[in-house]
Amino acid sequence: MSFYLDQEDDLGEACQHQVQDGVCELCFCQVTEFDSRPGFSLGIKRISGADYASGTTSNTAHGVVKTFSEKSNISDTPKSVVLDVCSLYDKVSGKSVMRGTQRMGVIAACLNQIYLKKDIFLSEKKLLLLFGIHKKDLSTGETLLSLEVPLLVPKLSVIISNACQVIGIKNQSLINQAVSFGELMKPTDHLFNKIATPTVGAGFLYAFLELKPEAKTYLPKKKSLTLPSFSKELGVSSSTVRSVFLATKEAIEKSRSKKKV
Repeated sequence: MSFYLDQEDDLGEACQHQVQDGVCELCFCQVTEFDSRPGFSLGIKRISGADYASGTTSNTAHGVVKTFSEKSNISDTPKSVVLDVCSLYDKVSGKSVMRGTQRMGVIAACLNQIYLKKDIFLSEKKLLLLFGIHKKDLSTGETLLSLEVPLLVPKLSVIISNACQVIGIKNQSLINQAVSFGELMKPTDHLFNKIATPTVGAGFLYAFLELKPEAKTYLPKKKSLTLPSFSKELGVSSSTVRSVFLATKEAIEKSRSKKKV
């Protein structure tokens, strides 16, 4: 009986292993042998992202790699990115087992951080759609990840550039102007430091397009730019975008008034 007690202590939470090719599809442990009781196994070994990347594992794959390969909407993610996600995920999971939306939330948070290192921005809405999770799942994943590594914050320039691409502006010269406009406006009002970077970046782009009407000619034909449609397309709050727009407009008017004095 003591054998079973020790085994339970070592393994932690019981898992109703469903094994395929030597890997449990629930907890993603490599299972080499079963004991006589359901829910526990002998000789299980977690496969780290580092081991998978180095090729020291055989006939199996890191659980995160399987997730990317099996989900069609993220299956084309570059292998180098997936392996970086594996390594980051391992820092969070350690020897514990994560399942369901909590696990997906951590993977999504890890992917976001790897892309931010490469100056690639994925909106919260995009991440939720890719992994089929809710906002609270992603928030939990980010919280768990923040306990292990400092989280990167998206750069304003990356946010604005990405937003331009999303709404259909491809002209790089105009994108550069929009970025410069946002970076110039950022220090002018404390409000801009209180709002999340993705939303304030969207607000600056909206203000740029409204205050520079000729820029709208670079939008796709027959595309009307309204505050509700703009905010919905970028997945941000229309009321906050409006607040950023009004504050930006006010800051510009104050600057012009000072020059006249």
